[in-house]
Amino acid sequence: GISIVCLYLSPLFLLGENSLIQIHDNLDQLHVQMKILAESGLMLGPNSTSIPNMLNGIPRSAFGTEFSIPIWLIYFFGPFYGYALNVVCIHLVAFWGMHRLLSNHVLHHDQKLIAVGVATTFGLLPFSPMIGLSVAGQALVLSSFLTIRKGNARWADWLPLIWVPLFSSFALAFIFFLFCMGLFWLFDFLVNKEL
Repeated sequence: GISIVCLYLSPLFLLGENSLIQIHDNLDQLHVQMKILAESGLMLGPNSTSIPNMLNGIPRSAFGTEFSIPIWLIYFFGPFYGYALNVVCIHLVAFWGMHRLLSNHVLHHDQKLIAVGVATTFGLLPFSPMIGLSVAGQALVLSSFLTIRKGNARWADWLPLIWVPLFSSFALAFIFFLFCMGLFWLFDFLVNKEL
């Protein structure tokens, strides 16, 4: 399954900057903002600092948090390879999260082939790279929440809850996810009398 996902992503590295990249909601706004911020030298600047390369200067606070992983990938690896690594991370986490969710919480242990097939299909979906793990990371986060709920969580189950917010948009997807988890918690609290 991982080899199929890697084969799907291989044109980004085989063709390099000549590979095809979807422009809509991808290269027309968010990627440009992240590139401008990464190249401005003001990623860690105060929120009132003006970034001069856009609209005759806009405040640093309009660009979002400096703790966003896609911005740091662009900063360290440049606009294209930062973008490509972002895409690779998103698809591999999508595969891993769905496989983990299905293997640990949905399917029986003798249904591994179904788990790999569904996880591979989920890992091949055309996620929007600039919003990070907002959609692709939900299976991993749900798996972590369910494992923690069972009471047999390890540090590896808490780790996605720490780093997925740095790699996703709270407003686009995770506010709804957390609302559903809140309803789940409320059900546990009222019906099962458990926190």
